[in-house]
Amino acid sequence: MRTFIPIDDLDQTSIEDYPNYLGTCWDHELWTIDSIRHFSEINWRLLGEVIDDIASERDSRGFGILRVKLGTKEIEVCAYDDPALLLDQIPSVDVRRDNGPPDAGPAAGCGYHFFVNDGYDQNIAESDINALATELEAITQQGQA
Repeated sequence: MRTFIPIDDLDQTSIEDYPNYLGTCWDHELWTIDSIRHFSEINWRLLGEVIDDIASERDSRGFGILRVKLGTKEIEVCAYDDPALLLDQIPSVDVRRDNGPPDAGPAAGCGYHFFVNDGYDQNIAESDINALATELEAITQQGQA
């Protein structure tokens, strides 16, 4: 994952106006363009609880891990991870970490911005994200059954 670098020195350009912008995740709050809104509407807390309950595999922190097929790619979904870490596993999506302004201090938080990756079409990135959202929603529904 690369570090986010503003396209102008004064940070005058709104993030939504950046080329190939898809969304932002800041302190686990998610904002996306309309065409991938399904991803931002997932109940992330419930998803984490369900994964933690049903997963047979655990990470080093003891949280549950599931693996989801996305075409030929396998996405590792760890309970309670930031949604941006899932998107970072999708080849058509370029996720960049934003540490915020250097003078903001630790309380400012940090976040991720995601864009269409070089060499991919916006429709492909949107389709990949929506397919992942559908899979994650199915996991959530499985836990509520």
